[in-house]
Amino acid sequence: MKIQLATRAEARAILGRDFHGPEIVNEIYNCDLNNDSGWIIPYTKECLKQYKGKCILFSGCDADKDGNKMTINWFHKKFPVGRKPGFTPQFGTPLNNFPFWKETTCQRQRYYLLPKKIPLDHPSRSRGPMKLKLSKVQEHEQVEPAVVYVFAIFLHYLRAKEIMYPYDYILTTDKVGESFVRVGHFKYKDVYVGLAQPGMIYNMLGVAPSIKPLI
Repeated sequence: MKIQLATRAEARAILGRDFHGPEIVNEIYNCDLNNDSGWIIPYTKECLKQYKGKCILFSGCDADKDGNKMTINWFHKKFPVGRKPGFTPQFGTPLNNFPFWKETTCQRQRYYLLPKKIPLDHPSRSRGPMKLKLSKVQEHEQVEPAVVYVFAIFLHYLRAKEIMYPYDYILTTDKVGESFVRVGHFKYKDVYVGLAQPGMIYNMLGVAPSIKPLI
């Protein structure tokens, strides 16, 4: 049976301001994504309707118009402390020299379907160590690198003025030693990127996994 994927117009009609296509990414982040070629939304209309109001759908980008890699370091410089939205100062172990901070980017010409908050019923919200929380990811879900969540937080706030992950810490696939990297957006802290220590038990720590594409 052939899968009928949603068109960009259909995705925009279903998701409204929760759909951020290449033209929006270009506008917000000063990128040069091609609006017309190579962009296939890998989800059906039925799938998008299922996640309407719960997720954002956005196109990834790895570099701005000047060729600068859009890493966490790029976002940190673009949205420093004192600007809204902005980053918090780093606490504890400095992270700016680790590869996940200065090298990892989103994938260009890939769409991400990402929840706007950790679902209240997601099993990773249960009390327990990080490895247990990450093991709760289901077959249709996948955890993303920290930069994907940072990319989404700023993009969605600047476009829709809606805060993603309020009062939550999101576990990511990135690690520094034995510590997993976590991302959050506390209203009094702005965007936070830090480490979750091994064995940490934390009610506000969980997984906000993206939905796996169909193709």
